[in-house]
Amino acid sequence: MQNGLYNQLERIKELDLDEGTNKRIDCIFCGHTKTLSVTKRRGFLLWNCFSASCKAKGNTEEDLSVEDLSRIVSNTFDINDEKLPFVLPEYFIEANRSKETMNYLEKFNCLEGYLLDKDRFYYDVKMHRAVFTIVHEDEVVGAVGRALNSKQQPKWYRYDNAAHPFIIGSGTTGVIVEDATSATTVAPFCTGIALLGTSLLDSYMDILKQYETLIVALDPDAYAKSFDIQKTLSVYTNCRIALIRDDLKYFNKEQAMNELQIG
Repeated sequence: MQNGLYNQLERIKELDLDEGTNKRIDCIFCGHTKTLSVTKRRGFLLWNCFSASCKAKGNTEEDLSVEDLSRIVSNTFDINDEKLPFVLPEYFIEANRSKETMNYLEKFNCLEGYLLDKDRFYYDVKMHRAVFTIVHEDEVVGAVGRALNSKQQPKWYRYDNAAHPFIIGSGTTGVIVEDATSATTVAPFCTGIALLGTSLLDSYMDILKQYETLIVALDPDAYAKSFDIQKTLSVYTNCRIALIRDDLKYFNKEQAMNELQIG
């Protein structure tokens, strides 16, 4: 067992969990509130912190498959009927360990955005996809994967059913796009917000209202949707449309800023 995992296990053992425990507590590793899930069943220990900045996770049965772990969590994790937190699959590896993933990010002008927050990007070994994690209130709540093989379908795969957009970057100006790749492209100069489609979900509204300015920049084939979204959001904040010539991921930083009429 690696030293890091061994040290985590020793601290988990110090909790002196009762048999049959399945609960969520304040993380003893990073200190975040209610982000650490712990399970003890038939002597088996499973723990995972759902904070995006925390690396605490492990189990005491190394031969368990990903499916086994998912089943155990599903059968034992019950926190007052709360939705089961998202767990990164074990077959996700860091994006920089996959040449194809890094080539994809470079091809679509995402490297600068990637460097802003490397921990948000993975490679799905099992499904051969570049993975973008969805973070809400400092927790990873989901992920979307882009096929790296042009013949692979579907092009985009959602790993969760959480109703949150993919957001990356900082600042009070948000650019609303369709996919996580385009959101990462614009992240170096504003906040990229991917609807993960062309629909403005009700669950997105409270998040989008927080921005001082929103720019709707859907692909040219979705101009009609852009006007509908702009009309809805203008009730809550300053919102305008950018009639871009093509998907923003095809433009470098300066070109994308020109398309959006920023700067």
